Amino acid sequence: MREAMNKIAFPSTEVTKKISYGLLALAIIFISFLDYLIVMRLQLKTISSLGQKASGFGKDIKETHSNIGKMDQLKAEVVRLEEKIGKNEKSILPTPDMVMIADYVSSLAAQYDIAISQVVPVKELETKGSKSDQGQYAGVPISIQAEGGYHNIGLFFSSLEHGEKLMNIESFEISRNPRTTKKHLLTMVVMVFVLKKD
Repeated sequence: MREAMNKIAFPSTEVTKKISYGLLALAIIFISFLDYLIVMRLQLKTISSLGQKASGFGKDIKETHSNIGKMDQLKAEVVRLEEKIGKNEKSILPTPDMVMIADYVSSLAAQYDIAISQVVPVKELETKGSKSDQGQYAGVPISIQAEGGYHNIGLFFSSLEHGEKLMNIESFEISRNPRTTKKHLLTMVVMVFVLKKD
């Protein structure tokens, strides 16, 4: 009986070997699974993101080669545009346009009993606007010196900004008139928007 119990309590070496091989195989599978979950997964993500970045670099390199090929064409376009800008900077409004603007401002002033003493373009403040098929839009500032009553000056301002010509009052100063208390001195800068023909 003792022999039977020994056989049951202590399995044979063959069974022990099979169990130890099975446990070893399970341990290897478990370690491989942990390695995949922890280490390899991160490595695979990193490798895939590097692959995406590398394909982006390839596109950038192709675009750079394309841009290098266009360099001479772009240089010629820059030279052409610089010449055109230089030509536009030299152009100023012809005298008849300024005379027309001065006449328009004077006629508006006369409607509101504003006496204009001076209308002068201020070329230093001239601005260039957008370009169109018809020409270059520009803001031409004019300095106006006049005198009139407060109410009339307000009506004059309104007619300038809402009239048929596109104008904007940039700045103004109303001061006391030493000659009379009924009229005040007005100094203002009005931006007149015009279209310069090419």
